[in-house]
Amino acid sequence: MDPNDGELRDGKSHPDLKGDPGTFRPARVAGRSQERGQADLFPWFTRFMARPWVKILSVALVIGIGIWVWSLAWRSAESESAVAARERGAEVAEGEVAEVVEPDVLPADAVQGFLEAETVEERLAWTRRAERVSGLMNGESVSSDAVALPIDVQGVNFMGRVLADKKAYFNFHVVLGDGGSRLLAVVPTEAGPRVDWEVFARYQPMGWERILGEGTGEEGVPVRVFVSASDYYNYGYGDEEEWSCYELNSPDLEERMFVYAERDAEFDSELREFLGAHNGNREERAPVHRQRMIVRIRVDSEEAKRGQARLLDVVQYGWVEDGDDIEAAVDWTVPEVSGEER
Repeated sequence: MDPNDGELRDGKSHPDLKGDPGTFRPARVAGRSQERGQADLFPWFTRFMARPWVKILSVALVIGIGIWVWSLAWRSAESESAVAARERGAEVAEGEVAEVVEPDVLPADAVQGFLEAETVEERLAWTRRAERVSGLMNGESVSSDAVALPIDVQGVNFMGRVLADKKAYFNFHVVLGDGGSRLLAVVPTEAGPRVDWEVFARYQPMGWERILGEGTGEEGVPVRVFVSASDYYNYGYGDEEEWSCYELNSPDLEERMFVYAERDAEFDSELREFLGAHNGNREERAPVHRQRMIVRIRVDSEEAKRGQARLLDVVQYGWVEDGDDIEAAVDWTVPEVSGEER
């Protein structure tokens, strides 16, 4: 057969072979295959695959599949313990396999043991800093529902996991029998998960009644409160260029309190940025983002009558006070907790 005239050896013409041979290359290939006695059953597919863009796409597809298969193999080669270590923020050196120890006790176990304890000793067994807490339970800021044995609980709801500096806390919302509520935080310790009683009791060295009635003295006192940015500038704190205003709230505080920090003090700049506070411009309304914190305030009894006080420092972001007893984040799961959810 002469490929230029489209004539087959049997004398019959092939319509695909007529014309310029460069235009119908798949048919030419088919013709040669037939000459070798190999039938081309799908000439349209052969022509399609011979197109340059199809070849490029096919090569790219093969490379992509190869990379995907390689990535699967690489992932499977990693040990499960190393993956778990990375997820919980632990530092694992290259080539090192971190040991993962399955905990015997989970956060929900600590919650149940703490709430259902019928003696002080039983409760302290599930409490963080038990020795310290045993001396705080009769403090003036502690209400009876924080020390009841057992605690009258209507329901417990898991709120979420809080990560801070590679440390994980588990927060639970406890609905009490009288309709009130408490935050219960479980922290990882060397002894296992333990409840932070000081968070649950909203503990502070002085009760609000005495703070507002007598004042705190020059050194001030730490309090567990909700903090939000505010813009109430009045009386001795009327200069927005000198002071930054914040609002404090607490379930233990009958009225909100406005506190003032020296503007652009180191802790104030960080706090304003954290809360998204405005920069002294009244047209920029401060957003309402309440955050739990431990702050140190100095209260003068006369200023307290106007609901004002000085903010001296931020002791802790959040109500869980950091300490060496808290271990790095662990991969605890949180099963259901006993009690009716509300």
